[in-house]
Amino acid sequence: MLTVKAVLAQARERLSATRQARLDAEVLLMHAAKVSRAWLYAHGDDAVGPVVQAAFLDLVERRAQGEPIAYITGTREFWSLPLQVSPAVLTPRPETELLVESALEFIPADADWRI
Repeated sequence: MLTVKAVLAQARERLSATRQARLDAEVLLMHAAKVSRAWLYAHGDDAVGPVVQAAFLDLVERRAQGEPIAYITGTREFWSLPLQVSPAVLTPRPETELLVESALEFIPADADWRI
């Protein structure tokens, strides 16, 4: 069996054409193994079981084919809120957060508002 470090290295190589190969590989392994990033770092020499490894490799291949991480994992964070997403929705982008922050500057602190 391969270790956490080894499967991440293989995934980074497969995803080398993406802008964030390391981050993508880590997010996909966290999703497949249902663990945190801290766990990945603390358990780099642990073996990855065959079920998790197969699921992870499938996710990596989907990402290598250009599928967005948010659609693969089914979630996208926006303003520290995990949102459930699918290919049927547009995912929030960093520019969207900037737009919300800019809009909030125009709302008085004591205003009663709801969006």
